[in-house]
Amino acid sequence: MILDRLRDELLANPRLRFGLAAIVALLVVYAILVLRDTGKNARATAAGPQARIAAIAISARDGDAWRAREQRSRGLLAEYDGYVWHDATTAQAQAAMQDLVTQKLARAGLKAREISVGGGIDAAPTAPRAPASGAGNDLVKIRARVVFEYQRPALAVFARGLIDDPRHVGVERLLLRTMPDPVVEVEVFALYRPPASPVR
Repeated sequence: MILDRLRDELLANPRLRFGLAAIVALLVVYAILVLRDTGKNARATAAGPQARIAAIAISARDGDAWRAREQRSRGLLAEYDGYVWHDATTAQAQAAMQDLVTQKLARAGLKAREISVGGGIDAAPTAPRAPASGAGNDLVKIRARVVFEYQRPALAVFARGLIDDPRHVGVERLLLRTMPDPVVEVEVFALYRPPASPVR
């Protein structure tokens, strides 16, 4: 009954509709800016160790200095490797992604209307070809797409949960649809390194 009155009031009052749309648009823009800044910081953090390792290799001149730099480079490479998922199989990585997204939704008090997980085939374009383990296999993306009812505070909790999780994920897309009712569509991804194929 209250919802019917609110709907009637929205349909009868164009100013109220415009104001509500403006508030929703501002919130979506803010969420996108926060997520983009987080993605830029994550990319810069991941790219930094690779650049420093390359500089160390070029500038090494004597044994003692090289050994010290090698130790630092191993630490940096381990830090970089911490951003990559290392599940035993692609299916396990996909299951871990679904668990992570479902857990973050539950903690935010949200229920998924639709959730799909895939990926693991197309290589990430910026993936390095020399992982710490010495395997030459490329990184691939594990993706998840989730749709849920728009609730402003809960969306913020969900986004913060993704950003702060130790299993690093990035946000590729965030879309707010207002018709017929407000829903949010979010696409997230993680970089996954498949295990090396056995040498025959």
